[in-house]
Amino acid sequence: MGIERGPQFNIPEKESGHEEIEKIWEGVEQEARGFYKEYVAERAPKVGLEPERFEERIEKCLESEKRFLKWVWEEAKRMHSQTPSSKHEILFDIDDTIAEAKWENGSKEPVATYVRPATKVLLKNLRALYPESKIGFITIRQKDRVEKDLKDPKHLKEVEEFIDKDSIYTTESSSLDPSGLDLNDVKELIKSFSIVRNNENMDLVAASISSGSELQKLDILRDLQENNPDTEFMVVDNDNFPEYIKYGVSLTREFSNAVFPHL
Repeated sequence: MGIERGPQFNIPEKESGHEEIEKIWEGVEQEARGFYKEYVAERAPKVGLEPERFEERIEKCLESEKRFLKWVWEEAKRMHSQTPSSKHEILFDIDDTIAEAKWENGSKEPVATYVRPATKVLLKNLRALYPESKIGFITIRQKDRVEKDLKDPKHLKEVEEFIDKDSIYTTESSSLDPSGLDLNDVKELIKSFSIVRNNENMDLVAASISSGSELQKLDILRDLQENNPDTEFMVVDNDNFPEYIKYGVSLTREFSNAVFPHL
């Protein structure tokens, strides 16, 4: 959308969590406001949003943006502080988590990708604070498309420098076929995922993890954990399953959410 990316800030680890988050937000708030002013104005006619409600909607977008930044930052710090001797990977879903695909009438593929403005500053600061940790994707997008989008300025080019290319995992690599599974099948399947916390009510978990892509992502994570026992994996996703693994951020919560605030 032609938004000029503003200054980014590296955050010293000695600052308190609240001070860190406020400083990161201070570095991106103006840019985020400009981004969502353009985004809301562009999308409003397509969804019937009246101009008098623009400011209200922009403020809600900014609230979601700050929650996204806060929740991810805090969980990353929790993982690193609790497992200092481990290796670490932070994996982001793409669609509805850090970005939204832009479609035009008649287009078979997205013509662009809206990348939420907090993403780049968040990744930059995670890189600065944890330079040995890997940052990647776990997504339903096909891997060749992700690799292509990372090189395209209309899509994910602005975050390419922060992404480890060997940490891009896509559901197409999962051998799990979730079709035809009933609730009991899902419950038994989830029990087999050692990465799911075993102190949860499995009926509740099975009911919450309802989509095939979530089960496939859990399948991928299980394989990653089994093949890399010295590594801790953290997942950020708009679906529910990250709430039930050791380190994860579900951007959809009961009373608030931090998903990409699309119209």
